[in-house]
Amino acid sequence: MVHIGASIMYSLGKIIPAHKLTRHQLDRGLIVGGGAAGVAAAFNTPIAGIVFALERLTKTFEKSTIAAMLTIVAVTTAICAPILEGHRYFGNTDAALAFGWGWIAVPACGIVGGIFGGIFSYYFNPVATPAFILRLRTSSPLRFAALCGFIVAVLGLLSGSTIYGNGAEETKQLLENPQNLPVYYSSLKFLATFISCFSSIPGGLFAPSLAIGAGIGANISALMPATPAAAIILLGVAAYFSAVFQAPFTAFVIVAEITGNYSMLPALIVTAFIGTAVSKLICPRPIYEPLVDKWREPNAAKLEADYSTYKKFGRK
Repeated sequence: MVHIGASIMYSLGKIIPAHKLTRHQLDRGLIVGGGAAGVAAAFNTPIAGIVFALERLTKTFEKSTIAAMLTIVAVTTAICAPILEGHRYFGNTDAALAFGWGWIAVPACGIVGGIFGGIFSYYFNPVATPAFILRLRTSSPLRFAALCGFIVAVLGLLSGSTIYGNGAEETKQLLENPQNLPVYYSSLKFLATFISCFSSIPGGLFAPSLAIGAGIGANISALMPATPAAAIILLGVAAYFSAVFQAPFTAFVIVAEITGNYSMLPALIVTAFIGTAVSKLICPRPIYEPLVDKWREPNAAKLEADYSTYKKFGRK
């Protein structure tokens, strides 16, 4: 959803005159805006789309980039609103976490979600991958993809076909009753998502991360029967999501928007920051940076030439 949205806007940018902006500034604004719009449209979460773009897609707050992004997200939201009609990705939930002993779930989810999210990000980096696996993926991409597909299929059979897809329905089941899915759901979903992404076939990372986090929260809730299970599950979603992307602001905003539950914000905020902090201890670099490096390396010469031209001629 991030890549498709960014690609669509980048392609449209080829027919849009730059006017007062340089082509570099226009392309940057459209790419960031398209990525934000992809998140906003897929989950019906316009605020989370904007926050994610600011937190992870751009490191500089250029006025032109921000203006383009806000415009694109506003138009996307206006188009999607009558189609989605207030649809909540996880449905509406009134789960609440009263201040007291129940708040033990906050550090518990933050630490566990942070560990799993950090491990996912760390081993997704080619630097941490055994050389023979990288050689196999590069030399025989079709065989490697087939092997990954076979492993995911086996994991799916072991899970009772619960790990396929984006995990939205499974998360709804967990919110209704954590016992609706087996305790090993989160582990198998974690492995299946990692292998799917590692195969180099574009498939999605946002939605599966939300589902894995929900599974982690459900497992923790079994250890805390006196605390509302749905509340702990939402904390698990925020913890794992923030850990994978190292984007705490996006994590608590998107969980609040996809459930319509803003009463959980204080607990979600603390959990998301704990999850991010733990993840950084395991994997200092956010997951998107290795992905950028992977693309940048074979295109380094062209990027350097383009940047040199941009510095030399500026707006021309």
